[in-house]
Amino acid sequence: MFCEYTTPTMKRQSVKPRILYVITQGHWGGAQRYIFDLAMQNRHAFDITVAVGSAGDATDLQKKLAPNNICIVQLHSLQRAVSPLVDIKALFELRKLYKQISPNIIHLNSSKAGILGSLAAAGLKAVIVYTAHGWVFHEPMSRPKQTLYQFLEAWTSKFKDAIIVLSKFDREAGKKIGISEKKIHTIPITVPAGTAYVGKEDARKKIMPTIPANAFCFGVIANFYKTKGIDVLFNAIASNKRLCHIPVAVIGDGPERSNLERQIKHLELTNIHLLGFIENAALYLKAFDALVIPSRKEGLPYIMLDALNARVPIIATNVGGIHEYIEDKKTGLLVQPDNFQALSIAMDWAARHPQIGTAFSHPSIQPAQNTEGAIVDLYKRLLT
Repeated sequence: MFCEYTTPTMKRQSVKPRILYVITQGHWGGAQRYIFDLAMQNRHAFDITVAVGSAGDATDLQKKLAPNNICIVQLHSLQRAVSPLVDIKALFELRKLYKQISPNIIHLNSSKAGILGSLAAAGLKAVIVYTAHGWVFHEPMSRPKQTLYQFLEAWTSKFKDAIIVLSKFDREAGKKIGISEKKIHTIPITVPAGTAYVGKEDARKKIMPTIPANAFCFGVIANFYKTKGIDVLFNAIASNKRLCHIPVAVIGDGPERSNLERQIKHLELTNIHLLGFIENAALYLKAFDALVIPSRKEGLPYIMLDALNARVPIIATNVGGIHEYIEDKKTGLLVQPDNFQALSIAMDWAARHPQIGTAFSHPSIQPAQNTEGAIVDLYKRLLT
C-alpha cells in the first residue's frame, strides 16, 4: 500500500520497532530483491516502510510490495543520475520523511541513497544501516570521479552505524578507502536451497519455444545497464564464427536496450534473442546450457547463486565477489572484465564441450545462517 506522510502525527502507531528501507529506484534487480526479501521476512516483527526513488521510472519493487500490506513511499527527488540541485532536494525530502516516520532503523541501499540518506539523518536518533551492493567506485569511470566517490563513501561512513557488504572483496575495498573495519559486516546474500527450477525442456518451451531442446544455448539474465557488459558479450560473439550460430537468449530490459539493438544490427548478429523482462526469470535457468555473466562491475549477483543452486554452468567475469564462488576451470569459467576476446575463448570452449555441466564441481553456497536472519541479528545488536 502507498502511504502519504504529511505531518509527524501521521506516522503509524505501533509497538514494534520501525524500519525504513530507502532505495534509489524500483527497477527490479539485485538490490530490489534484497529489500523485498527483507521486508517480507520482517514484516511481522517490525513496522516496515519502504521509500523508493526515481519517480516515474519502473515501479517493479513497489508493485511486488503493494499487495503485502507494506507501507510504500514514493520519493520524488532521489534519483540515480547525479544532479546537484535535485540531490539537495532529495536530502531535504529524506530528512522530512525521517522526522515524519521517526524510524528506529534506517536501512539505506545503493550508493546514492547511502550517501544522501546518511547525511539527511544527521542528529537524529535512528540507527543507520547501509548495504553496499557493490561499491560504486568499481564502476567504469574517470579517475577524478572515482576518487570523489571513494571520498564520499568514506566520509559518510562516519554517519552510519553499520555497513553491510556482500563479499570479502567489498569488505577489503571498504577498508582500503578508510572505512572503519568495526563498522563493516560481511553478510552474503543467499537463495533458497529448495527452489523448484523449471526443467530444461519445459523452460525452453516457456521462454524460447523456437529454440529446440537439444540445441546448445547460452543465456543471460541482467538489467540493461552499461555495467552489465552485455555489449562486451555481443562483441565476443561477433568475433567468433562458431558463436554466431549458437542461440543466445537475453532476459532483461533497461536504458541500454536501444544501444544494444543497434549493436546487434551493426554486428549482423542473427542468433541473439532479446526476450525482455520475464517474471521470476531465475526459475527458467535450466533452459540454458551455460549462463554468461559479462559484467564490468558486480557486488554479489543473485543470478550466479541461483545458477549454482540449479547446477547450470557459469561463464563470468572476475568482478566483485564472483571469484569467491567461481574458480576458473573448477567450478566455472572466469575471465577478466571488459575483454571480449577472453570471453569469446571461454564461450567457444563451452560450446565445444556441450557436457560442460559435468566438467565442474558444485560448491556449497549455503552459509550457516540466511541473509535475512543475519541482518535481523545485526538490527537487534544495534538497537540494544
